[in-house]
Amino acid sequence: MGEDYEIPPPMGLYVLDASGEKAVPCHDVLEWARWYAKSRERWVARSFLDEERILVSTIFLGLDHNYMGGPPILWETMVFRVKEDGEMYGPLDSDCCAGTREQALAMHEAMKERAETMLAKLIPAKPWQ
Repeated sequence: MGEDYEIPPPMGLYVLDASGEKAVPCHDVLEWARWYAKSRERWVARSFLDEERILVSTIFLGLDHNYMGGPPILWETMVFRVKEDGEMYGPLDSDCCAGTREQALAMHEAMKERAETMLAKLIPAKPWQ
Protein backbone atom coordinates (compact mmCIF):
# COMPACT_ATOMS: atom_id res chain seq x y z
CA MET A 1 0.00 0.00 0.00
CA GLY A 2 1.16 3.51 -0.81
CA GLU A 3 1.61 6.18 1.81
CA ASP A 4 -1.40 8.09 0.52
CA TYR A 5 -3.77 5.14 1.04
CA GLU A 6 -6.76 6.13 3.11
CA ILE A 7 -8.77 3.53 4.99
CA PRO A 8 -12.38 3.85 3.81
CA PRO A 9 -14.80 4.80 6.58
CA PRO A 10 -17.24 2.14 7.82
CA MET A 11 -20.43 2.13 5.79
CA GLY A 12 -19.10 5.06 3.74
CA LEU A 13 -19.74 7.70 6.42
CA TYR A 14 -18.52 11.28 5.92
CA VAL A 15 -18.90 14.61 7.68
CA LEU A 16 -18.00 18.10 6.50
CA ASP A 17 -14.95 19.91 7.81
CA ALA A 18 -15.29 23.09 9.89
CA SER A 19 -15.58 25.22 6.74
CA GLY A 20 -18.49 23.13 5.48
CA GLU A 21 -16.69 22.77 2.16
CA LYS A 22 -14.84 19.44 2.25
CA ALA A 23 -16.00 15.91 3.05
CA VAL A 24 -13.96 14.10 5.69
CA PRO A 25 -14.18 10.33 6.34
CA CYS A 26 -15.82 9.49 9.67
CA HIS A 27 -14.87 6.20 11.33
CA ASP A 28 -17.23 6.48 14.32
CA VAL A 29 -20.92 5.82 13.68
CA LEU A 30 -22.06 7.66 16.82
CA GLU A 31 -19.92 10.70 16.01
CA TRP A 32 -21.38 10.72 12.49
CA ALA A 33 -24.97 10.44 13.80
CA ARG A 34 -24.46 13.33 16.24
CA TRP A 35 -22.91 15.50 13.51
CA TYR A 36 -25.62 14.61 11.00
CA ALA A 37 -28.45 15.43 13.45
CA LYS A 38 -27.04 18.88 14.26
CA SER A 39 -25.34 20.01 11.06
CA ARG A 40 -26.89 22.82 9.04
CA GLU A 41 -24.03 22.65 6.55
CA ARG A 42 -25.71 19.63 4.96
CA TRP A 43 -28.01 22.00 3.05
CA VAL A 44 -25.83 23.33 0.27
CA ALA A 45 -28.36 25.18 -1.92
CA ARG A 46 -32.12 25.72 -2.14
CA SER A 47 -33.86 27.48 -5.01
CA PHE A 48 -37.59 28.06 -5.43
CA LEU A 49 -39.07 28.33 -8.92
CA ASP A 50 -42.54 28.97 -10.35
CA GLU A 51 -43.75 31.24 -7.54
CA GLU A 52 -42.32 28.87 -4.91
CA ARG A 53 -44.21 25.83 -6.22
CA ILE A 54 -41.01 24.04 -7.27
CA LEU A 55 -37.98 23.52 -5.00
CA VAL A 56 -34.51 22.58 -6.25
CA SER A 57 -32.55 21.28 -3.27
CA THR A 58 -28.91 20.22 -3.02
CA ILE A 59 -27.70 18.48 0.12
CA PHE A 60 -24.65 16.73 1.50
CA LEU A 61 -25.70 13.12 2.07
CA GLY A 62 -23.01 12.07 4.53
CA LEU A 63 -23.11 8.57 3.02
CA ASP A 64 -21.17 7.39 -0.01
CA HIS A 65 -23.66 6.57 -2.77
CA ASN A 66 -21.03 5.19 -5.13
CA TYR A 67 -21.92 1.54 -4.65
CA MET A 68 -19.68 0.42 -7.51
CA GLY A 69 -16.44 1.62 -5.93
CA GLY A 70 -14.29 4.57 -6.87
CA PRO A 71 -14.46 8.13 -5.57
CA PRO A 72 -17.32 8.76 -3.14
CA ILE A 73 -20.58 10.34 -4.28
CA LEU A 74 -21.70 12.49 -1.37
CA TRP A 75 -24.00 15.26 -2.67
CA GLU A 76 -27.45 15.04 -4.25
CA THR A 77 -29.75 17.46 -6.05
CA MET A 78 -33.49 16.84 -6.24
CA VAL A 79 -36.49 18.75 -7.56
CA PHE A 80 -39.71 18.73 -5.51
CA ARG A 81 -43.23 20.00 -6.04
CA VAL A 82 -44.41 22.20 -3.16
CA LYS A 83 -48.13 22.13 -2.34
CA GLU A 84 -50.01 25.25 -1.26
CA ASP A 85 -49.83 24.14 2.38
CA GLY A 86 -46.03 23.91 2.12
CA GLU A 87 -45.87 20.11 2.01
CA MET A 88 -43.39 18.75 -0.50
CA TYR A 89 -43.78 15.72 -2.70
CA GLY A 90 -41.62 14.19 -5.31
CA PRO A 91 -38.92 14.06 -6.32
CA LEU A 92 -39.90 15.20 -9.78
CA ASP A 93 -36.29 14.88 -10.88
CA SER A 94 -32.99 13.98 -9.26
CA ASP A 95 -29.31 13.74 -10.02
CA CYS A 96 -27.03 11.98 -7.55
CA CYS A 97 -23.57 12.34 -8.94
CA ALA A 98 -21.49 14.91 -7.11
CA GLY A 99 -18.26 14.02 -5.35
CA THR A 100 -17.30 17.56 -4.32
CA ARG A 101 -19.12 20.67 -3.13
CA GLU A 102 -18.07 22.50 -6.30
CA GLN A 103 -19.60 19.75 -8.45
CA ALA A 104 -22.73 19.85 -6.28
CA LEU A 105 -23.17 23.60 -6.78
CA ALA A 106 -22.70 23.22 -10.54
CA MET A 107 -25.19 20.34 -10.51
CA HIS A 108 -27.66 22.53 -8.61
CA GLU A 109 -27.45 25.27 -11.25
CA ALA A 110 -27.83 22.73 -14.06
CA MET A 111 -30.87 21.19 -12.34
CA LYS A 112 -32.42 24.67 -11.92
CA GLU A 113 -31.99 25.29 -15.64
CA ARG A 114 -33.45 21.87 -16.45
CA ALA A 115 -36.46 22.52 -14.18
CA GLU A 116 -37.01 25.98 -15.68
CA THR A 117 -36.91 24.48 -19.19
CA MET A 118 -39.44 21.82 -18.14
CA LEU A 119 -41.70 24.46 -16.62
CA ALA A 120 -41.54 26.63 -19.73
CA LYS A 121 -42.76 23.69 -21.80
CA LEU A 122 -45.53 22.76 -19.35
CA ILE A 123 -46.85 26.17 -18.39
CA PRO A 124 -48.11 28.37 -21.23
CA ALA A 125 -46.88 31.95 -21.29
CA LYS A 126 -49.17 34.39 -19.48
CA PRO A 127 -50.73 36.78 -22.04
CA TRP A 128 -50.10 39.81 -19.84
CA GLN A 129 -46.30 39.24 -19.75
